[in-house]
Amino acid sequence: KIKELSEVKMMNKMTRIVSGSLAIMLIITFVYTSIAQAAEPETKEFLSELAVMQGDSNGNFNDNHTLTREEFAKIVVAIADHDYIALNSTSPFFDVPSNRWSAGYIERANTLGILYGYPDGSFRPSEQVLPEQVCKAMLSMLGYDNSHITANWAQSQIEFAKAKGLLDGVSYQLGVPITRIETAKIVKNALLSQKKDSANYLISDMGYSYYKDTVIVSDKNA
Repeated sequence: KIKELSEVKMMNKMTRIVSGSLAIMLIITFVYTSIAQAAEPETKEFLSELAVMQGDSNGNFNDNHTLTREEFAKIVVAIADHDYIALNSTSPFFDVPSNRWSAGYIERANTLGILYGYPDGSFRPSEQVLPEQVCKAMLSMLGYDNSHITANWAQSQIEFAKAKGLLDGVSYQLGVPITRIETAKIVKNALLSQKKDSANYLISDMGYSYYKDTVIVSDKNA
């Protein structure tokens, strides 16, 4: 839930996001029984407020639709480089021309070492993303390398992500395209997880501070 400024009297510098170039501070206060089992409406609202995952032009989140790899690249960049603006970019992949809407996001996600292409030099931007691929990207942003990988790459990603709580409350099937709402749950779980060997949560990379189970405050640009 989002608390209005008048309800947060002790935090007199905080305000909702406003348009334009005004300095902003964002309060997102949400109450839930468990990070792992947050309600779907709350998950969507949470990610929408952070501009990580939002609905279409009609306001529909399209919960049960799948995500493409290029759509997921945009989500990844929204977290890892929140201020990034996708201008004209040259993707390192032969199937992502510079005039494709996602070229900048794919190039940036690749440069950041979060998303990679295939051995044949392709990225396959229109291919549906799999749960193990989502887990791999979130684990990378949390600071985990490939030391947990076994001969079964996909299963290794799933098992390690599960051990870190990223799959709590998530419905998925290994090797089967994952829906937008289930992807959103993984992303939220990751954002509210501590990074490897750190007291900081992943969401801090976006300029926010997280006070567990209570409030997220941003003094970015204040």
